[in-house]
Amino acid sequence: MRDLDELGEIDSLRQVSQTSPKCFLHDDHRWVLPIISSAQESGDLPRPCTIVMFDAHHDSFDPECLSEIEQIREAGCSYNQLIGLCRDHLLKIDNDWLRAGMQLGLIDHAAIFGVEDRRDAQKFKEFKDSKGNVHKIEMAALPGVELEYQGGLCDMASHGNRTLWDILGWRIEPGVGFGFQSKSPRILLDFDLDCFVIRWNRFHTYNFPWPDEVFEKEFLAPTYEEGWSGKTFVANLIARAGLVTIAREPGFCGGEEKCNAVLAKVNRYLFDEKLSI
Repeated sequence: MRDLDELGEIDSLRQVSQTSPKCFLHDDHRWVLPIISSAQESGDLPRPCTIVMFDAHHDSFDPECLSEIEQIREAGCSYNQLIGLCRDHLLKIDNDWLRAGMQLGLIDHAAIFGVEDRRDAQKFKEFKDSKGNVHKIEMAALPGVELEYQGGLCDMASHGNRTLWDILGWRIEPGVGFGFQSKSPRILLDFDLDCFVIRWNRFHTYNFPWPDEVFEKEFLAPTYEEGWSGKTFVANLIARAGLVTIAREPGFCGGEEKCNAVLAKVNRYLFDEKLSI
């Protein structure tokens, strides 16, 4: 990957895993776009790539800066152009970068686990970019829930959530059970730490890191589908990833101290403390 020192200054970017796949930690979610582009230039990710996200928000609103995005795409999506786009045009609340990445040709489809408010998910689930390419955006509960009886990942009667299955490369094989397709293209596995925060009152005035009990229930407890838990599902995603990115988003986690507490728990429960945080 190209030298990302500039993002170290702008967005506190740093690499926290030296093993494959590489894992990068940074602050604000929209800055993942130049990281993706760099990984595609180096061959770590295909262009476009599928993104599997863990996020309390879907970040799938239409960007208002379509003319700037179109100019950048026509010019080849240079690193400096993407830096300028994230700095000057995308929203600072980080809710329009996903479709911007699709417009730019960096991202094809997205599966988003953990979105808190999925009431309007239907209107976001299909997006046609300015080139006419159709992108799928599928929102789901956390994997442990989707692997329960009649969950979106293991409902054999209706084949569950077919769009989610297609995005993930998820399948059922007679006599074997559920699992991921082999020889699938590398994915971007992306985490927003606000996925692991409890918000209290309708103004989200108070934010609390998940207690250990929640991590244990959501990721370590066995599910209806034998051999699978939320943790084993994430481990399989890590194995399929060409790159892992973690957006700290301290403003949505209740501040730096709480953000660091969430990161430590994610490192412990999802990465077996392999990240050098």
